[in-house]
Amino acid sequence: MKKILKFTAILLILTSSFTCEKEEEEKMIEIPFTEYSLVGTSCQWTNLDYEGKVIVINSNEELAQYVICTEGSYPEIDFSKNTLLLARGGTTWGIASLSKNVFNTGKNKYIIEVEIILNDATVAQGWHICIIISTKLNAADNVELKVNTIRN
Repeated sequence: MKKILKFTAILLILTSSFTCEKEEEEKMIEIPFTEYSLVGTSCQWTNLDYEGKVIVINSNEELAQYVICTEGSYPEIDFSKNTLLLARGGTTWGIASLSKNVFNTGKNKYIIEVEIILNDATVAQGWHICIIISTKLNAADNVELKVNTIRN
């Protein structure tokens, strides 16, 4: 009888832990974003040595650390309402396509999910994403980068 009670208790604990994990996954809220590009300007990205992590930019002063212009300026961002997120990485294969999503888990935690479909070209290829989210992040917020590569 004691064995049955212990077994039942263990099953209840395992069931509740799986339920909690499922609830955590269900709390992921997709965050809309806008692509940010320097195409059409005389500006280019610089200091892109942050592979595998996300750079959170909340001001023009911070953005100026990652953009250099020969003349003119880069497209403006309303940093009073928005945050710019930069991420980059590389592969040892060619990239056929890249998609991305941003999620909020509700606990000062954000996740950028990047899915990369690789092609058969055996050439190292880098990638970067620059997106504006209409949420103003602060120092307590954590942004994680999850990259999934799929060989086509």
